[in-house]
This record gives sequence, structure tokens and C-alpha cells, in this order.
Amino acid sequence: MKTRCVCLILLSVVVCCCFLPASAADDDGYLLDLPDEITVGLEETVTAFFHVPGQYVTSTSVYVVCDTDGSAMNGWTSTRETADTYADFDVSFKFSKKGDFVFHVQHGSWIRYITVHVDDLAVFVPDRPIYALQVGETVTVSFTKTSGALYSTCHLANYDYTGGIAVGADSMTVIGCKVGSYAISLNGGGKVLRTFTVIVVEPSENIHLEPQYDRACVGLNVALPVIDGSGKTVCALVEITEGAEYASLYYNTNNTTTICYLNPSAPGWITITAHGTDGSTDSVRMRIYEKPTSSNVNIPATTIAAGESMVIGIDYPEDSWYPVSMGLSSHSPASRGLTGPVATLQDGIFTALMPGTVQLSVGTVTATERYIINITDSDQALTIVRPEDSFYWKEPFQMSVRDKTGQIFPASFTATASHISVTADGLLTADGVGQGTVYVQLDNGLSYSFNVRSVNAPAWMQYNGDPVTIPLNESYILGSLDSDIGSLNSNDWVICSNDERIVQCGGPTIYPVSIGTTSVTVWSRYCDVNCEIPVTVTEISPRLYIDGSEVGTLEVPVDGTVSLPKVTDYYGNTVTVKWEVSYEVAGYGNPRTYCIKLNTSKKTVTGYWARGNAELTATSTSGATKGETIRVYVELYNRSTAASFQESAYTIHAGESAQVNFTADASTNGSRLAVSDVTFTVTGDTDSVYVKDAFFSYHTFVGLKPGTVTLTAKLWNGKKYTATVTVTDYEPCAGGHVPYWRVDYPASLTRNGALEQHCSRCGLVLGTEVIPCTGVLGFSQEDFFVAVGGSISLGTNVNGDPKYSFTWDSSDPAVATVQADRVTGLKAGNVTITVVTGDCEPAVCTVRVINATSLSVLNLPRNLKTIEDSAFEGTAATHAAIPGHVTSIGSRAFADCPNLVLVIIPESVHAIAADAFSGSAGVTISCPAGSYAESFAAEYGIPVAP
Repeated sequence: MKTRCVCLILLSVVVCCCFLPASAADDDGYLLDLPDEITVGLEETVTAFFHVPGQYVTSTSVYVVCDTDGSAMNGWTSTRETADTYADFDVSFKFSKKGDFVFHVQHGSWIRYITVHVDDLAVFVPDRPIYALQVGETVTVSFTKTSGALYSTCHLANYDYTGGIAVGADSMTVIGCKVGSYAISLNGGGKVLRTFTVIVVEPSENIHLEPQYDRACVGLNVALPVIDGSGKTVCALVEITEGAEYASLYYNTNNTTTICYLNPSAPGWITITAHGTDGSTDSVRMRIYEKPTSSNVNIPATTIAAGESMVIGIDYPEDSWYPVSMGLSSHSPASRGLTGPVATLQDGIFTALMPGTVQLSVGTVTATERYIINITDSDQALTIVRPEDSFYWKEPFQMSVRDKTGQIFPASFTATASHISVTADGLLTADGVGQGTVYVQLDNGLSYSFNVRSVNAPAWMQYNGDPVTIPLNESYILGSLDSDIGSLNSNDWVICSNDERIVQCGGPTIYPVSIGTTSVTVWSRYCDVNCEIPVTVTEISPRLYIDGSEVGTLEVPVDGTVSLPKVTDYYGNTVTVKWEVSYEVAGYGNPRTYCIKLNTSKKTVTGYWARGNAELTATSTSGATKGETIRVYVELYNRSTAASFQESAYTIHAGESAQVNFTADASTNGSRLAVSDVTFTVTGDTDSVYVKDAFFSYHTFVGLKPGTVTLTAKLWNGKKYTATVTVTDYEPCAGGHVPYWRVDYPASLTRNGALEQHCSRCGLVLGTEVIPCTGVLGFSQEDFFVAVGGSISLGTNVNGDPKYSFTWDSSDPAVATVQADRVTGLKAGNVTITVVTGDCEPAVCTVRVINATSLSVLNLPRNLKTIEDSAFEGTAATHAAIPGHVTSIGSRAFADCPNLVLVIIPESVHAIAADAFSGSAGVTISCPAGSYAESFAAEYGIPVAP
């Protein structure tokens, strides 16, 4: 018995047949537009016209039944078109199995049997891989059926809704409407048989390809712009003429430009050809690489001298490649107030221009990596000669761009400022007080800018406060000064000490050195107007200290007790104090009323409430500090009861390092651990490792030889946590090392850090290199005077910073000794003092020990360039050292100075007025042999000393 299965499905869109079937009409007037035997594709929807004679329209049910295998028919449906004296139906069906089947169509008592052969759905291949046409052109799309079956007629379906293309009335032609890339498909039997691309191209002549890269890698899409003879990017037909199995092409429209892209899929060589509408072609051969799993940025150094260059490279594994983007950002010129590049980067070549720092960003296959590169000073450093920040408006300033060797860089200058103007060659002038911005354009394309102001020079200036009194353990910042042009701040003047044995000066700050009375001289930056301010250094002030600080902090755990800190005086002597709670937050319903408890007899503090805060005051009860107070802030915290190491075990090769991270469990009440809450110990084969860093949050172990150590953290509550570090013999890296440099440790007081060269594959340290010193080591003066039995500070510094670890040496300890920046004179004579620190270039100065009962030194600003007329006329000083930047000494500059014994004149001085030392009969000049000062002294009969 035949099984009949009836399956209803939604009616498909009417599709014409590829081969018009014969219509079968019975004698009683029925008509089914299907032959008795058909061949269809798998899952193809076949729709046939079914006419029912008018006398039978009362029966409106139509059935389609598969007689041989009910499960083979995926579904069927029928749609009645009319309901008058006759009925027309659209009958649709499809099969889900391949094979030969018989099905019938039934209306009432009328039945038609049809044999169906079900094959794979037909495979169609377009005769052209890409259809290209110009705007307004029509092209016929043709296909070849290679296998399978399709009963219905094929037609084109347009998926473009922008009006870029249109399908012709014959359903197999495409009309180009506007330039672009569009999707279109061949449909049949309710199925999309093939989707492809139609390119509407622009008219183009003399075209050529300009690929985004000269190579490609798997997974990276590469733009393939086509340029016509006029230089315009055009949409043109592009095809792969060799190696189509390694890549495919697609088009994308950005804004109004449609560009072809390459989508590589496998390594190999390909050839890409572009076609112009005039018949011109251009081909490019390109290699496709594997995409690397890692890439290493090869930066030769993170410190480079200005004027030098280095190549930034990328080390890839063999037969792999990926494009790299490089850029510079966050320029920070060392020159104050200057904006502009400190380096350039072109085609992977980094060129340093001027001192400063710059951030190098390198985008690779893995991520964007950023490096800070420090540029040190050198003779080739680009320097913009300009006012520091202001200039006297009546004295023009000549600007230029040059290096320290004197080589001039061609540049043009412009300015936007009130009352200030500049010529193209850099002469800065003003017709009054104003400010604005100066722009510098170099011929090589680089540009810079800085702010400048024109100011009035004062005719007089005076200190507007009382004489300065400073305790030996404090310092004093000098405020503004009065002048005929108003208040002057520290930008308008420089300050120097008249006796550095008592005080020294740095910027606007006066630093005491020893007890005594002297004065400081304040000079206008814009003229030789100055004033003197009396300064007295007194005994140490009776202040209190905790760990060297004038404010203390005490960490106290909740439900824990800690001892009160030790209070000392300036010299470190313990001071007896009385403690009291000066401020405290109440508990607000907490079982304990207040957040801490102070026990003065046991000298302890107990914590009660972590959300509170408190402040203690210690008051000295005796001695020189009696009545002095110091504050201590109490910081309460909940102690964590648990912690963990990030990993419980680490394995490294000899020469490698491992960072063992330790973290408190802060899951409850924001708990944490203080340093005092945890004790760390290292046990085991301790000679197998070197503990490079030992901090609360992490320990760094460096493997020395095979062995195992255990790092144990013991909490305040007795709980212990451990992590093991096992060192094994080093195994050579397969395929050789891939070295790269990285900063191993940061700058310290004596060095700028170090670089370690690591293998990117195994991590082995291949080499270490100390980063050279970027600072300039020097003293506060070039020449010093000190009396026998006296001492003086040298003001040793690196770029003005005295907080470095220095080592000094005296050329003759019998004449003068040096210790902790102070030189002590033992007997008359001259010595050379040398200082070194880290990798900085050593600095030297001359100290002259004078056997005199009275020594008064006239110390001048180091940036002084000229000594004007009568600048020091009648001074009571006995000795003076002229700075190395001074070029001229004016009329009567040192005239009528009866106490003046010795003046040191540097080689930089090329002009001395004839009466500069008139009336100073006891003066002797010290100068270099062959200098202008030597010939001046010989001409006017002034003694010369070595």
C-alpha cells in the first residue's frame, strides 16, 4: 500500500522555468503546467500553474502527495487566484532527498501522476570572475552550468539599494549607473545560485597600481589604489593574474572613492594586474608571508646624543612579516618654554635633534609598544639662540639656529606679539613693553615656537622687607623687590652670595651654610642695577623631627597596638615629649566611643575603628626644644587575615629572572597589610639565586645555578604562605637568540639606569649596558677662594640638582682637603678639586687658599656677560673671580678698591677699559697665558699671578 504524506509549506515567488515544460490538459478541462516527467535540483522550489474548470470550482482543495516516499517531499503549498466560475492555482513543491520519486496533484476526484528525478542543485560558474563596466554601459552576465539540476529559469537579483546598478528587463543584463562596487546574484528555484561583484569603473587612461605595501601577510588586507595619468585615484578593474589560490580581491567604497583590496589567505607569490578603460595595464608582483605570532622591536638604545641617528628595526621569525607603524609623540625639549620636535623619524631612522625626551610608538602585530628615548646634549645639538624668557625692549636681540660648533641652520622667524616684531633673519625688536609668540621655521621643514616678552629695565631696585634671618636648619625664599618700574619677581633678577662660607643661593632661595652675617647681591637680568640684602644665619632652631620629617605618620591596625614614634631634635638626639590626642573622630554608635586609645605610660596607640581618623601632638618637656610641638597623623586600617602569592611555583633557567608577586586578601572591610604585618624569609639553596629586589608586593629572583628556594610570607596572625623558585640549567635557544634591549632598572641618584639585552624567545640575559649620564656635573663657581683655616662649600650639582652621590678629590691634600662638598684650607697655595658621580663627565674647579686674616670674596653671577662701567667701584672685597662668559670689563669697573688683592680674569674677556683698575694699586691679575688679560696687565703695569 502506498503511503501518502501531505506537507504544507508557504508559497514561493513564481519563477519561470529554464526549459518550458509541456502543459498537460485532460479531457475534462483540467490544466497542470508540468510534464509527466521532470528533473529538479535538491531543495529547489518548483511552481506550476494549475487550472480548474469552472464546473469544479466548488471543490477548492488542492493536494500534492509524494507516493513513493512521503519524507522526500520537503513541503508543498497552493494559492488560489480567483473564485468565479473557474479557479486558477499556483502549486509549489520541493524535495529534500535525491533520487527518483512519483508524486501526484489532486483536486477533488481529479489526479495527475508525475515522475521526478531529484539531483544536486545545479552549480553555476560565471564566465568572468568580475564584471566591470563604465557608467551607462550594459553588460550581459553569462554562466556555465557544470553539474546538478535546475528546473526553474535563472534570473539576476540586485542587492544594491543605492541605485549604483540596475538589472535589465531580460533579467540577465546589468546597467552601470554610478561608480562603485556592487553585489548581485544569480537566482533560480528560490535559491541563490551564485553571488558575485559588479564593478562600475571610471574612464581611466595610463593607469598604474600603487599598493599600500610592497608585500602582504595572511590575514592582512592590503589596499590596491589605481592612479590614472592625471594622478587621480580611480575605480578600475583589478584581477589576480598569478597565484589566485593565495588571495582574493574585493572592493570597498570610502566616501566617494572605490578601491580594490587584497585579502591574502596563504603564503606564496601573486601577480596583480589593473586595467584601464583605454586598454592600459599595470602589474605588481607581491609576496605573501605568514603573519608572525610575535614581533620584537629592535631599538639600539633608549639614550642617544643629539645629532646622532639610529635605525629602529623589527625582528620577525623567518618567512613572516607584518607592516609596522612608527610615530613620535610627547616631545619634551629640555630647553625651557620651547615647543617643537626634539627628534625626527623617517623610514625607520630616528634622528636626535636637541636635548630632551620623546615617546616612540611602534605598532606591531602584537600591540602598540611605547618607548621613552632620552636625548643628551652634544656639540651637534640643535640650539635656538633666543632670550631666556624676556629682553629689555630698548636692546634688540639677535636670534639664530645653530649647534655648539657654530654651524648655522637656515631658518626664518615670525612673531605674533604686541609691541614686539622680528625680522626674517631673527632680529628681535620692540617699541615698548609687550609679549607674544615667536615662530621659527627651518629650511628642512622643522618648526618651533616659544613665548617672549619685552620688559623695562629698572633704574633702581631695593628689597622691600626686613634683613633676612635664617636658622641654620632652614632656608629662605626671597620675595619680590621694589623698583622704579614696579615689583620685580624672581624671573627678573638673579641672586648671588657675597660669602658662600655663610650662605649659598639657588634661584630665589637662600641656603644657610654656617652661623654668621653676610649679604647677598640681587642683580637685574636686564642691566647692571643691583641691591644688597643683609643676611644673618643663627643657631639651629629648636624644631622636632620624626624620622627626619617635621610631620609624622603612624599606621595603626584595628584591634592592634603599636609603639609611639621616637622624637628627635635636628641633630638626631632623642627628645622627651608629652603625648596627647589633639583630634579624633567619635565612633557614632561603635561599641568603643573613639577610634584610638592613647596609653602615655606604655607609649602605645591602640586602634578601635578603621573608619575614624586621629591626630596626636607631641610637646617637648625639657632642654633647648622645650615647648616645641610636632604632629603625628594616625592612619587606621583593618588587617587582612589572608594573603597569597600570584603563583605557588616558578621555574627559570640560570640567567633568567622571576618576579614573585604577593597580595593581601582585601575581600572584607577593605582590609590590607602594612609592611610591619608581614615577615618574609628565603630558605633552601640560597646560593642558587640572587634576590635582586625585595619589596612588600614582590620579590625578584635571578637564577645563578640549579637549585630551589622557598619564599615564605608570615602574617601577623601566624599564617604562612609560600612560593618556590626552581633554577634549572640553561637550555640553548632553538634557532638562535633573538635579542632586544629593555630598561632593566630606573634612574637613581648616581646613574640614569641600565639596559639589559634579553632573548625574546627564552628570556636569557645576553648583555648589560649602563645608560650614560645625561646631566652636566659642575660647581656653583669656576674659581673659589678660602682662607687658611677656613672652609667653603663648592655647590656641587648635576643640572643644578645637589641630591646626588658625589666623590671629591684634592690635587694637594696638604694645601686643602675636601669632604662632603666642603673645602678646608690648610696652607697657602692652589689646588684642583675633581668631582665624579656615576657616568657623568668629571668636573674640576680651582681653589685658591689665601693666608690672610681678612678675606672678602666678590662672587658674581655665572651667567654674567659684561661688567658695566663702575660696576664694583669702591668695593671692599679683597678677591674676585670673573665668570667664564664675561667678554668685557667697563670703565672704572674695579676702580678705587684699596682692599682688592686678586682678580681672576678668564680667557673669554677680550676688552678691558684702560681705567678699569684705576686707583686699585694693590691688585694682581690672574689669567691664562697668552690671553687678552695678560697683555692688558703688561701694558698697564699690573702684576700677573699664575
